[in-house]
Parts: sequence; C-alpha cells; structure tokens
Amino acid sequence: YLCAIIPRPGAAWDDVAAEQPPFGHYESSIPAVDHADGSASCPQERAAELFYHDCPADLARWAGGRLRRQNWRLSQERTPLTAYPNVPASSVICTADRVLDPAWSRAAAQRVLGVQPIELSGGHSPFLAQPARLADVLHGLTSDTGAIDASPRPGAIHGGGVGVLEFARSRTSHHPPTSSKSGWIPSATSRSQCGAALGPRSQGRIAE
Repeated sequence: YLCAIIPRPGAAWDDVAAEQPPFGHYESSIPAVDHADGSASCPQERAAELFYHDCPADLARWAGGRLRRQNWRLSQERTPLTAYPNVPASSVICTADRVLDPAWSRAAAQRVLGVQPIELSGGHSPFLAQPARLADVLHGLTSDTGAIDASPRPGAIHGGGVGVLEFARSRTSHHPPTSSKSGWIPSATSRSQCGAALGPRSQGRIAE
C-alpha cells in the first residue's frame, strides 16, 4: 500500500474513519467543490497544495489537471472481505503527506496489516516527486536480496528522484508522460484509494 487508505475487512471506510480519523492534520486553504450528484472535485490549486506540494510547479499543474470528480459511494459501501487474503503485504508512507496523517498511516500499517511501514520523506505523490527513490524501494521489496535504498540522491526533490524525472522529460519535450520507456512515471490518477499490495520482504523494516 502506497500512501494508502487501508480498509478494514467487514467495515465501510466511513465507519473506520469515524473511529480513527486519518485526515484533519493539515487544512487546505482552498476548499473542494461539491456537485449535485454527490461527487466532489479538487481545484488545481488545492491539488497542488495537498497532493503535489513537493513536485515542480509545472508537474503539479499537469497532474492536477488530470484529476476527475470523486464519488463517495466507495467510502460508504462495506467491503465484502471478511479477512485479508493470506498473502504478504507492505506499506510505504510519506512523512510529509498532507492528505493522510502519517501517524494514522503508521498505526494502520501495524494494526491492520501487522507490518512496520517503510517511511519516505516527502508528500502524498512520491511517484511524481521522487520516482527514482520510490522505484528503489519497490525494487527492494521484490528483489531476492530485499535490500531497500531510500537514501537521498544528489540534486533530488525532497531527497530523491530528479534524475529519472528529468530524463523522462527530456525524451518527451517536457510533457510528463503517464508511462515511458525512458522512466517510470505512473499516472497522476493513481490515488491513495488504489494502493497496491507490494512484496513480502518489507515486513518489520523501516528505511529512513
């Protein structure tokens, strides 16, 4: 799970959040926009402040422009899972996340998944702000050695990843791609609600 809302089997997300609020540690100066159909949208300025505050300004604008309305039925429906699948899971959190309270993320990883989270500096979207550093962590989770290198890189944005990002930009006329042979830059629509279970080798390990 990457900067993710971690669900609880047998419960709706709204019920979990009411018991253990994951939000509220950072208040944006720009409100979300509510719509008549019950959905909400995030203005680009709000997105830049919350999701992409440690990204270059042009990248934050590009990513914010790709966001779409969010309908909240997904948080109101009870998950059909009665228990997590019997497979290993990992959690990667960011210590300057303005969307999810890092303290909540740490506790949820330990309480729900039974693992110590891997912690990176930076905000909610490390796949954009520090892709090379994140890639090192993900590779470490799935490699035979299990080694994780989350150390800062020279010239990095919030400690890592400028190299891959700049190389990808140079190959795409400065238009950030959703994916590229020149570098791994996932779509900005990969939001925390879509956190993916990672490899088995991160349990009980923190990369400072």
